[in-house]
Amino acid sequence: MNRSLPHCEQAFTIAHELGHYLNHHRTRRRFFPKVLDREYQSQRVASLAYRTQRALYFIFTKEWEADLYAFCLLFNLGAGNDIKAFLERHPQKMRMCVLASTICFLKVLPRIIKGLILKFFKLFGLHKA
Repeated sequence: MNRSLPHCEQAFTIAHELGHYLNHHRTRRRFFPKVLDREYQSQRVASLAYRTQRALYFIFTKEWEADLYAFCLLFNLGAGNDIKAFLERHPQKMRMCVLASTICFLKVLPRIIKGLILKFFKLFGLHKA
C-alpha cells in the first residue's frame, strides 16, 4: 500500500483487493451460468452459448467484479466521504458506483418494507401487544 495516496484511494484499493481474494482466490466459483457450460447437441446452440460466454468474459472481467465489490463494501461500511472523494478522482467509475448503490439498496429493500409495514400496523393499533 502506498501511504502517499489519499485515504479514499487506500480504502478503495483495500476493498478492491479484498474483492479479488473473496471472489477469485478463496472460492472456486463459476463465472458463467451452467447453461453456458453445457455441451449441446445442436451446433447452433453450442456456438451461441460459446459466443455468449466469451462476450460475458470480456464485459464482466475480474477487475470489474472487484471494483463492484469494493463499492458495495464501502457503501455497507458507511464510507460515503471516501466514495465521494474517490469518484472526484475517478469520474469514469460513476456508473459502477450507481450499480453498486442500486445493488446495496435492493438488498436492504425487504427490511425497509417490513419496517414500514410494522410502523403502519403500530400506528393504527393493528399489531399484537
